[in-house]
Amino acid sequence: MNISMIVGGMLSFTMGIILISLYPLHVAEVTIFTASIGMMCGGIVGYMFDSQSFLTGFSNGFMTGMMAPMLGALMTVQSIVFYLIEFFMVFCYALIVIVARRS
Repeated sequence: MNISMIVGGMLSFTMGIILISLYPLHVAEVTIFTASIGMMCGGIVGYMFDSQSFLTGFSNGFMTGMMAPMLGALMTVQSIVFYLIEFFMVFCYALIVIVARRS
């Protein structure tokens, strides 16, 4: 369940912040795109485990995809935040690989 939350949430969070900084005048399109990508990825990874993980990944990807463009629109120091978010995303995915091998 936690793996599906991290995959859907981190992907939509990272995509939302990057896309809203690239296309600042297309807030609705970026929000819809990031929410749908987060829902799909979180749902697909959650579906590999069970139906409860599917729903958790689906809803977490949706909520993170809705909030990430709002956070990205408020950023002022974009380069530092980009590097920090990318590092955090790679770190989370590395932890998933380590933990998934043990379970």
